[in-house]
Amino acid sequence: MSISNFNLNNMTIIVDRNKYQLDGPTAEIMDNSPLEKKFEAFGFDVCSVNGHEIEELMNAYNSNSDKPKVIIADTVKANGIKFLENNKISHQTALSAKKYEQAVNDIKAYYGDIND
Repeated sequence: MSISNFNLNNMTIIVDRNKYQLDGPTAEIMDNSPLEKKFEAFGFDVCSVNGHEIEELMNAYNSNSDKPKVIIADTVKANGIKFLENNKISHQTALSAKKYEQAVNDIKAYYGDIND
């Protein structure tokens, strides 16, 4: 509330909305929807984007506003790593060497090898 009350219009908050927390899906543990309406009620300009798309994030970040902004980045927990995607264990798991190699291979398959 203080941010809009004190006209801190040069502030941008980015929320990573991956819909998971340590104990499971936020909808089952502590549902925070409708997040957009909550921020709007506190005087923010709100923009929801695909958090995996840098261009969408940058466009939202660079948009002009006379209010403080919040960018809600919709993401997939552990995006690209098949055995961890949208899985609560990805918050605190230690990977074995075999699982680490599998995760690296999944990421390369999903995003491409940066060494190419």
